[in-house]
Amino acid sequence: MIEILKTDGANFLLWLLNGLIAIFLYVIKKTFVGKDEHNELKTRVASVENTLDNLPDGDKLQAVSIQITELSGELKVIEERLEGFDRIANRMQKQVDLMDEYLRRINK
Repeated sequence: MIEILKTDGANFLLWLLNGLIAIFLYVIKKTFVGKDEHNELKTRVASVENTLDNLPDGDKLQAVSIQITELSGELKVIEERLEGFDRIANRMQKQVDLMDEYLRRINK
């Protein structure tokens, strides 16, 4: 009878050990990511890092901001000059209209 208990106890311990191993493997599977998922995440992180590396730093952004400000000033100067040309063109158009009107009157 003692031998039967030993074999039954051994079987019970083996079943218990197998159960604990199964629970342990299940917990590990849920805790850690698989190789495929790890490689996918690794690729995504590398892509994000590459994008961040290609972004301009603070000095470059400030230089671009200064250039935009300078261009804005230059555009204002050009706009003022164009307004002057517009006034000149309007005066010339008035003179041409007066000459045209005069020539039409004398040719009638």
